[in-house]
Amino acid sequence: VYHALDNAGYGLVTWTANNDYVTTNTLGVQRGVDAATAGDIVNVQAGTYTEAVTVNKAVTLKGANYGVAGSASRVSESIISNPSGTALTISTSGSTVDGFNILAGTAVSSTGVSAIIEHNKIAATATGINIAGTSSGYTVANNEITLSSHGSALAPTIGVSLTGVSGTTDAAVYNNNIIGGYYGYFMYNVNSTPASSVTGGTITGVAQGVAAINGYAGYYPFVPSTVNISDITMSGFVGGTPQAGIYSFTGGSLNSATMNLNITGVNISGTGKLTADAAAMNFSDFSTATSTLQNIVVTNSTISNNKNRGIKVRGPRATATVSANTISGNGFDAFGSPTVGYGVIALEGATLNLNNNFITNPSATTGSVPAYALCAATIPTAGNLQPTVNATENNFNNN
Repeated sequence: VYHALDNAGYGLVTWTANNDYVTTNTLGVQRGVDAATAGDIVNVQAGTYTEAVTVNKAVTLKGANYGVAGSASRVSESIISNPSGTALTISTSGSTVDGFNILAGTAVSSTGVSAIIEHNKIAATATGINIAGTSSGYTVANNEITLSSHGSALAPTIGVSLTGVSGTTDAAVYNNNIIGGYYGYFMYNVNSTPASSVTGGTITGVAQGVAAINGYAGYYPFVPSTVNISDITMSGFVGGTPQAGIYSFTGGSLNSATMNLNITGVNISGTGKLTADAAAMNFSDFSTATSTLQNIVVTNSTISNNKNRGIKVRGPRATATVSANTISGNGFDAFGSPTVGYGVIALEGATLNLNNNFITNPSATTGSVPAYALCAATIPTAGNLQPTVNATENNFNNN
């Protein structure tokens, strides 16, 4: 039987209502999308499809590992390959991509639409999943995303990029495992109501696990973001300036360009000491605003065995409230003179509220560089502003 999947000049034979079937003998995944109508399922047989696919209607692309997490044991894959470009471009809301192995420069990219991207195994050289300008929600779940390198200073690689998220439906990003790349997650202008969330899964081998900025080179204007970050395990960091599990940056002069992060249940270990400001969590304000820009809340998290610092908050428009966490063994092999190791440090006019935490110094340090549980300090070269520390009901163990 010859039909539209083999030759656009023929009609479409539908064996099962609302289902199209793509095999390696037909003319590719794109032909399956073209032949489908909105609401159809495009079933893609295991095999390799070397092409760039545009999903321009609300269909479900169903790979051979539909419903199977990207890091789980999987059967033979439905592979979409476009090593030098974007494998899947989603241009219509309501689409789902589920159960594929995607090999590409950028695996999935969309602008101005909502979609569901789940249960995929992705290997990318630039960006795993790029989401921009969505105002009606998005789901990214249970994917494994591997980046081949950190990229370059002008083009860092990213596991999942979230920019321009707005509207009354949140972006839900959960249970993804990200390996390699400069950024695990990168966020700019994420400001939906309710707040969007990144939760669950693991991040390994990156420079920065989760990075959130209100603006910077290439990302203007300065705008607010509000994000919930929870239950992610991060370890094995490589490279980066600064290296960090969670990094937030605020700049500019607008009082409205706030950064609101609610962080709970994360586990961060293994950040290094490539720079003096390397830390498991680094909340840094460099703005010239006149009111608080960074409002950071950290609860019920474990920050342990990071070489340089556990938590750092810096700048007069940054406030971090750190409560009910376990902060242990940090600063055991610090950057060095004049920087020593710290469990928690507040710098240059920052406000730190430290409540009900268990803070334990490392049992030993490398060389002659000491480690301290808590520090509040000025930076003479940056304004010499005294930070404010409000510490109550903490348990300190000098070990």
